[in-house]
This record gives sequence, C-alpha cells and structure tokens, in this order.
Amino acid sequence: IVIEECMSIQEYHEQGAQGELVITNLEGEEFKDQENVIWIHTFLRDEDRMSISNKVSKILFQKSADVLDEDGMNHLITEYEATNHDYMDKMDHSAFINHSDVFKPEFVRMQKTQDMSWQELIRYAAEPLIVQGYIGEAYYKQIIENIEKYGSYMVFRNGCLLGHASMELSQKLGLSFLKLHQEMDVKGAQVSKIFIFTPINKKDHIPILTSLTTLLESNEIDQMLVDAQNEMELYNIIMSVISAC
Repeated sequence: IVIEECMSIQEYHEQGAQGELVITNLEGEEFKDQENVIWIHTFLRDEDRMSISNKVSKILFQKSADVLDEDGMNHLITEYEATNHDYMDKMDHSAFINHSDVFKPEFVRMQKTQDMSWQELIRYAAEPLIVQGYIGEAYYKQIIENIEKYGSYMVFRNGCLLGHASMELSQKLGLSFLKLHQEMDVKGAQVSKIFIFTPINKKDHIPILTSLTTLLESNEIDQMLVDAQNEMELYNIIMSVISAC
C-alpha cells in the first residue's frame, strides 16, 4: 500500500481524493455510500486493519481480473514493478528516521514551578525546539491560538496534550515533552503532560505519529511516565516507544 497523501477534511473538499481508496475517521454525508471509502476509529483497531486488508485485496483482485491475456499480464507486472520501485524510493527517503535527531534528551522537561498558565506551559514545552531551530516563536503561538479558538481538541486520553501547528511554521521534524507537577485545566480538559510535535511535510512524520498514538492509548506507558522521577527516565520511556514503531 502506498500512502499518496494525508489531508484534512477542508483539503478533501477543496481538492478531492486522487487515490483508489480513502481511509478516514470522519463521518459525514460526503463519504456516505462511497465504495472507495473506509471508516476507521481514531486509534486503529484490529477490525479496522481487517477492513483495510479486505478492501485492498478486493481492489487488487478486480484489477488483475481485467487482464488475463499475456499482454495484459505483462503490462500488470511492469506496472507493479514501477509502483514497487517508486514505493521503495519513498521508503528510502522517509522510513529510516533518525529518532535521536527528532527526539533528544534536552527536549524533555519537568515543570519547575506551579505558578504557570497553560499558555506559559506550552511555551515552556516548546522552548527546547525553539532554541535548536526546529521552530520559531510563531509555532507555539499558533498552538495557543488554535486551542483558544477551537477548544481542547489537542488533548487526548491520559491527560496528554499533543501540540501541533501549521507545517509551514516548522523547520525540522521534532518532538518535545513536558511533564506537569499536577493536572491543569485547558479549556475544560485536564492536562498533565504536553507533547510538542513539529512535522515538516505530510508524510515523513507519519511513523512518529503512529508510535505516539500507541503511547497516548496505553495506560501502562502512561503510568510509567507518571512514576518517572527525572528527565532521563522520561526520555528513555518515550524514546523506546517511538523508536520501536
């Protein structure tokens, strides 16, 4: 499977989907009764993987069933080899991420004082990335603006806030983490941990984001973060998760 593009619902309306299969966690009339659309949960479940696998198998069967003569089969093989070569080129470019460059020990912080607003905490969490040139001041300011405008949509289960802004404001793929002294209310949601994530395009960050969803969903890993006593313990826990995916 080659992922052609990840897009927001706004981009979908403006551009349409160019691939053979659309995978979405959004429900709406624009997807109703469309055969090339699969609805999945926000965090991928086993039944979602089965749905995707079955649909892809059906598409491949239908494509191959139309070319049973020798010339047609040769064309199919040539097309497959070209697609596979293109896929491997993409893998060479994006799959082998230098995790130690994305997530460094100095990118992990623990809240030093309790007298900080949630806006100040987001700034504090993003500061290591700003210092090393991954982002500028505009990046964390847009995170704050989006939360103030749209609410606590960046807050996931276990009190994790995954802060992210426009890719145009990011200079380098990076991840930072801040553990709070205690939970803080952010637009009606309780937050105890803040991640700042800085993708630079629509594809290269996907492996890191996939591993982060594992972390955000796991009660066991969350408890390890709660129990960690210092920055290096936190770093080792998070790095073990993102480098395993």
